[in-house]
Amino acid sequence: MCSSDLLIYGEVRNMAPITFYVAVGCFGTSAAIMGPWLERHGPMPACILGTCLFFAGNLVTALALFVKQIWLVYIGYGVIAGFGLGLCYISPVSALQKWFPDKRGLASGFAVCGFGAGSIAIAKVQIPLIDAVGLPYTFIILGSVYFICMLCSALVLRTPPPKPAATEFGSTAPSTPTPLVKQAVNPESSQPTPASVTASAPSPSISLIEALTSRSRSEEHTSELQSHHD
Repeated sequence: MCSSDLLIYGEVRNMAPITFYVAVGCFGTSAAIMGPWLERHGPMPACILGTCLFFAGNLVTALALFVKQIWLVYIGYGVIAGFGLGLCYISPVSALQKWFPDKRGLASGFAVCGFGAGSIAIAKVQIPLIDAVGLPYTFIILGSVYFICMLCSALVLRTPPPKPAATEFGSTAPSTPTPLVKQAVNPESSQPTPASVTASAPSPSISLIEALTSRSRSEEHTSELQSHHD
């Protein structure tokens, strides 16, 4: 950042380090605001959008150094690039937590570790590149390299497929196959036999009043027969 002060003002005024604070603020803001949008649309569109914003921020920063305007550096690298970097930061973290639901902490740790290791590795390239091509072209060259690497990484980001619905015991309900051939029915066995009809026929029920009435009628009929015989 001191190189930016020397390029714009010709001396160190500690104005360029403010860009870092602006970038970190936009970084956290984009991660918090765009988190729900990322969950609705998936990590790949979010990472592609963040990659484009980060690349645009590097180009605006290079333009700001050409025209020597520090406020444009704040907007380019602080606001635009910081906002895009926040999206690119949470996209792989969200995807990894879904792929490894039992080890969310370990998956997130590897993602954050890769983010930090990349910044350490690229720091070894920046100083020699500035000495070779100058500060504005350094932002253009590194921004282009970042864009290609981040875009290729975004294209492979996927969320795992949804799991099948589970039963109340936690296991997947087995699907019952539909029989292709129906079982043949013997027409002779389907006809009822007389024994089965007799066994299945309901027995008649006689009430107490009907029994007494029939007994009295039988006694009257017997007495008439005796009187007629006499």
